[in-house]
Amino acid sequence: MVLSIVTVGLLTLGGCGPADRPPDARATPSAEPLRVITPLEPVPFRPREAAAVGAELEIIDGFARELGRPLERVPEDDAAVRIERLLAGEAELLAASLTVTDARREVLRFAEPHLYTDELLVAGRDEDVDRLADVAGWTVCVRAGSSYAESLDALEADGLELDVVQLPTNRSTEAALEAVADGRCRATVADRYLWNAVAAGFPGLRAAAVVAEDRPIAIAVRPDLAGLQRRLTEHLTARALTGSREHTYTDDLPGLKRRGRLRMLTRNTAANYFLHRGRQYGFEYELLRRFADEHGLVLEVAVPPDHELLERWLLEGRGDVIAAQWTITDDRRRRVRFTRPHLRVDQVVAVREDEAGVVDPTDLTGRKPMMAFR
Repeated sequence: MVLSIVTVGLLTLGGCGPADRPPDARATPSAEPLRVITPLEPVPFRPREAAAVGAELEIIDGFARELGRPLERVPEDDAAVRIERLLAGEAELLAASLTVTDARREVLRFAEPHLYTDELLVAGRDEDVDRLADVAGWTVCVRAGSSYAESLDALEADGLELDVVQLPTNRSTEAALEAVADGRCRATVADRYLWNAVAAGFPGLRAAAVVAEDRPIAIAVRPDLAGLQRRLTEHLTARALTGSREHTYTDDLPGLKRRGRLRMLTRNTAANYFLHRGRQYGFEYELLRRFADEHGLVLEVAVPPDHELLERWLLEGRGDVIAAQWTITDDRRRRVRFTRPHLRVDQVVAVREDEAGVVDPTDLTGRKPMMAFR
């Protein structure tokens, strides 16, 4: 069997779509860059719910084009230092999936929230938790100064006793999840979108309870820039009124270059794509990232909730390529195009160790298999 990356938009369909619309007439060219502070490697992925968690870069890119200003990214991995650098005047905007909290409102301006999410208590899969009261006395690790820490403070104010361990401000949520996985902490907190994106990497953990509901996520603006805040909010409002962020495109490589993005459809596995300590990894991901870099494209990753949706999303124009260790079959060739194969594999039947009587596929007659999709 051979595995390949499959593509429709790159090879078969002509370019006509939202990317062909003329640029915003309000744009007035300016040499002054629009500076935005982001994590060192912002993740422009779309997790299971296909909500654009990493779409803040997409939002700001469109906003910069509307203003006619080049976009300049200022990378910073320490969450507390990001805010300090914004307040020090090193940038105009801060895009790091910031939850809008009362404490942050005292020092920052925020645009209209573009996302709302729940915060979840994540613990070991074997922990007996039906409600938040069951975690009384637990050690819970969260990053100092985070919205998660504020949510836990609110629970303690309501009478829930917790042993909250404040991690350094340069530690990621995934680092806290690792601390739970290896037993250094009993639980942590993660927002629903992030948890859904990384859950496959933590099979021993589960979302045990909801800590806070409908927390707003927004882009922060330097407090002295009220006019820029209003303009960004207007941009977000217009963006919401003109259609969903989940645009579909069926254009070819020239259309991708006009949009500046390559959308990869994949599965959240060690071989395909996964997140670790805020970084993106995976063999298929690396292949697509190198291709995107060669063509000056930003790589966006979409993970459908079900394997069988990969082809459907591709044909609907919700992605440009499938990179998920797809086996080339005659049936699939009738509907999509494949690249040159980059891997050859044997397909085997896996059974329990005590199934000594299974030595040939005919020994499986009458049994119902659990299918592994390739």
